[in-house]
Amino acid sequence: AFLFTATTNLISAAQEKDRGIEEKPHTTKTLITSLQLSGYVGSVFGIGLIIFARASLRAIIGNDNISPEIFSAAMKYLRIRALGMPAAAIIGSAQSACLGLKDIKSPLLVLTSAAVVNLLGDLVFVRSSHPLIGGAAGAAWATTISQYAALFIFVKWLRNKPKTTDESLTTLTTDGEPIGISSSLGALERHNTRESHRSMKMSPTNTVGNGTSKGLARMQSPVAGLIRKIKGSAFARKEEKRTKVHASTRGLLEGKMQTKDMLSLPNKHDAMRFWPYVLPVCATVAGRVSVFIAMSHVISSTIGTTAMAAHQIALAIFYALVPVVDCLSQTAQSFVPPIYERKQSAQRTKALHRISRNLWKAGVIHGS
Repeated sequence: AFLFTATTNLISAAQEKDRGIEEKPHTTKTLITSLQLSGYVGSVFGIGLIIFARASLRAIIGNDNISPEIFSAAMKYLRIRALGMPAAAIIGSAQSACLGLKDIKSPLLVLTSAAVVNLLGDLVFVRSSHPLIGGAAGAAWATTISQYAALFIFVKWLRNKPKTTDESLTTLTTDGEPIGISSSLGALERHNTRESHRSMKMSPTNTVGNGTSKGLARMQSPVAGLIRKIKGSAFARKEEKRTKVHASTRGLLEGKMQTKDMLSLPNKHDAMRFWPYVLPVCATVAGRVSVFIAMSHVISSTIGTTAMAAHQIALAIFYALVPVVDCLSQTAQSFVPPIYERKQSAQRTKALHRISRNLWKAGVIHGS
């Protein structure tokens, strides 16, 4: 958990440092370090779960009253899921990085794809009668495979920018003139020039006739100028909307990270930036998790299997509702660090007070 919290905070702060820099050196360096650390931390925890699976389950159960069949199924499920720990850790860090960059679309697309893979895996494996890939073990295999599928999609998403063609970068104005993203200002100037030439046709110097026609042209000139101004503003807004690029992490690491870099040890100096988050975050998470483990221990050791199953259902519903409020924490981690990275000023203090008030209001509303 400390990796996810640290990644969101460090990435959002690095983004502020990279403001105005196209290559985003601080952001990409922090992201690569996070992915490398996540792979190793996930591997350590996965190996630990596989080795101590039996002891962990017995510690939670508390006695030998549970059915051997259920205990065996739980063992297989835990060890298979442990194989997916490296992928789960890397996915979590990548998702946290996207949130730190205020990109909510990329994780949604990747995790939706993984959910589809998980569903298909459940349909294929759970119904199998084979003891190693069917039943609870099949559900574990489906989840583990979906995690590695999500890892593959996420890494490819981060390393490859979308393919573009001249047709996709070029649009046409109402006059049939091509306008690309890089030529919007030139297009606006050409548009205003054409409007000026059209208005000159109505000016007194280009009007042939008696005094009445010249007077009419002078009356129309202010009106024509106002129309020109309105049309120019509308055109500018249209171009700004057309060329606006939404926040996306797609291709952020293109040319900056190879597949083999995922297996490399992170730089010690860069890795130590994550250290301040280890103790406070782990202590907080351990405190929360210990409460649920204690409840599971009491129910499984004193009441029985049926009550334990009911407890798990209730706990699953609780976990499904927690993200609704937990999103506020992610929002704060995305918006507050960049403000702290700014130089101390009255504007910075005012911004911190404003975002603090908004977070308090949102917390009260969601908590209610």
